[in-house]
Amino acid sequence: MAQPRRAGRRARTEEARLLVRAKRLFDGGADVAADAVYRRILERNPTHPGALSGRAEALTAFARDAESLCEHADACREQSLYDSAVLCYARARGLDPDSRDAVWGHADCSISLGDEATAIEAYRRYLELEPGEPEALHMLAALGEGPSPQRCSDAYISDYFDRFADDFDRKLVDELTYRAPEQMVAALRPILGEPRGQLSILDLGCGTGLTGRLFRVYAARLDGVDLSPAMLEKAGERGIFDTLTETEIGRYLVATPHRYDLIVAGDVLEYFGSLAEVFEGATRALAPAGLFAFSVEASDIRDYRLTPSGRYVHGRPYIARAAESAGLREVAVIREPIRYEYAEPVDGDIWILEKPV
Repeated sequence: MAQPRRAGRRARTEEARLLVRAKRLFDGGADVAADAVYRRILERNPTHPGALSGRAEALTAFARDAESLCEHADACREQSLYDSAVLCYARARGLDPDSRDAVWGHADCSISLGDEATAIEAYRRYLELEPGEPEALHMLAALGEGPSPQRCSDAYISDYFDRFADDFDRKLVDELTYRAPEQMVAALRPILGEPRGQLSILDLGCGTGLTGRLFRVYAARLDGVDLSPAMLEKAGERGIFDTLTETEIGRYLVATPHRYDLIVAGDVLEYFGSLAEVFEGATRALAPAGLFAFSVEASDIRDYRLTPSGRYVHGRPYIARAAESAGLREVAVIREPIRYEYAEPVDGDIWILEKPV
């Protein structure tokens, strides 16, 4: 057992020695030589924060192609080294003003750093390169440039989640410590009792099935609906759903002939501001005494608001009003951190509503 520990210490000592050498080379103006040493460290440890940050400085001093700068900026962003990523993206934009990767990365990381002015400039530039791009339009609205929509557009949702489908589970569960599905199960367990596979359940915005997989044991029938075909493909690979439908959830709720005992929506309603249509649709699609369980990002405001993250937060007074208007009764609401962002907990409200008999 001692040998691996000694080997690990030796590796860390060697990385530290190389890092000091690289910094000395960079401080002495030997940018290319410093970059070579930083790359040696990253070959051993691709996520080494000191080497990632140091190489960002070295690259911006001598790099002459935008692509290599963007590749390194992406690696920095993956490790939440947003200052270093911005250095590379900004330099890449200087070399190639039409680099879509550089412009988008610059905007995205600027939001992470709270630099909304730079993010707005970069999103506007992206729209010059890609007119009408749904996510850029949405993010400008989220940053206060234009009216706030009542919900995210279908095009934005589909494009956004298609892009992240392959890496969605790892990012959400491993990086963001996403817990809303488990929290919904815990909130419902005293009401549902032991799982007996008897319920008809609908998973709204089912994504890859992170929520549905936990509710399968309760279900005689489990249906999923989502706008993203790539996410639905991942959900299908789990083999847990009886049906999967590609459509907007409000349209599904209005059109479905089925009546469900339970409707669940994990990390879905954050992409809606007004919840009136969804709540009214849920009332229609629920069987008498059916339950609607969902998570929202919590806020102490009385209404709802689109935030610079591109997602909506909802106050409890608004949820209560919307539920009552749709004919749904509050059963429970629990506040807990539903995930982490930038190493900080994001508080959520887990709601359970009931359709009266």
